[in-house]
Amino acid sequence: MSNRWKPNEEQIKQISTMAGLGMTETQISAVMDVSVSTYQLALKKDLALYQSVLKGRALVSSNILKTAYNQAMSGNTAMLIFWLKCRERWSPPREDSLERVEDGYAFDNGENS
Repeated sequence: MSNRWKPNEEQIKQISTMAGLGMTETQISAVMDVSVSTYQLALKKDLALYQSVLKGRALVSSNILKTAYNQAMSGNTAMLIFWLKCRERWSPPREDSLERVEDGYAFDNGENS
């Protein structure tokens, strides 16, 4: 395990795939048979390697987001709620913020307390 390790093109593609699948630096360095510090040094010094890791993560994320979006748009209620919570920072109203619908008042914003 040399500190001068430089991955070849095939290894860079493999690392990109592993990074996209969510493998940690420790796991990737184990597969590449280098120490974690050697792998991290290569990431800092090799722009092609660094960019391939970012690209691998982005490609997988975009595929997952596309699937989640399609599920939400097709009427999957759970995915729709998940999408809104994650992407739009939405949360359902808390039960203690709503009053019973009586006398035409449905929402208590606390201003009349």
